[in-house]
Amino acid sequence: MELRTLECIGLYVCPPLDRQVSPKENIHKKQSDTWAAFYRRGEIIGLMLKDEILLTATKAYEGLLNREYIVTVGKNKKLESYSLSFTKNEYKHIFGLQKLDDVPFLKHYASAKVFEEVREDADIRKKIVSSDFFYKISKRIENLADLEQHLDSFTELHKWDNKLAFNKVKSKIKADILIASVSLKNSNDKVFIFFKKRNDDTYSVTNFFTDDIALERTVTFVVDKKDYTRGQPRPATVLYKEKCDKRLQSKTILLDRLNK
Repeated sequence: MELRTLECIGLYVCPPLDRQVSPKENIHKKQSDTWAAFYRRGEIIGLMLKDEILLTATKAYEGLLNREYIVTVGKNKKLESYSLSFTKNEYKHIFGLQKLDDVPFLKHYASAKVFEEVREDADIRKKIVSSDFFYKISKRIENLADLEQHLDSFTELHKWDNKLAFNKVKSKIKADILIASVSLKNSNDKVFIFFKKRNDDTYSVTNFFTDDIALERTVTFVVDKKDYTRGQPRPATVLYKEKCDKRLQSKTILLDRLNK
């Protein structure tokens, strides 16, 4: 597979090779629903099938279904602990699939059903990535493949204040805590992961954004440097973090500043 650097920002679509026609005809062949290349500030990030990008992110999310993060943070000499976990019920919203208005079954299928269909059915994935609105979530999905790495590495945690969020960044996101990270695809982009408290006192991921918010609302692909941490209370420092595998009943200590 050939990777090239082009002077382009945004989502670039190039056709697959048709070996039944001449190279010259291949150049002019247009099949906009097949190959996708993601660019950041003129540099290509990767070239792969769009449905493979979706499948890669979905399988990465599947790997988190048996994970639970136990996090203890400290601020103003007070300790607080959080349990962060994941279910199929949050999949559709986290991936932003509700934004694809021209894919009817996404509105009618429950999130867990959508997850199963995307994981198993290539035709379903093709319908999703062929949506006219897929550009709205392409960058989010690209970064969701790295969700576990972001959770493994964060060292600060924000308590999310909904009122301050609306006043400072005009955000209506309803959440309880926020983790801010840096995109592994482009160090100039930030990643924001929002969690909401469940009834059982655990926390589920409710939203996932990159700071290229322009991709959420326009095709101009202009990077909007909105910072969701602006105006929020000072973050708490992570003092202890462990990752539990519920299936294997094992745990890995990722960070321990309490017992030093």
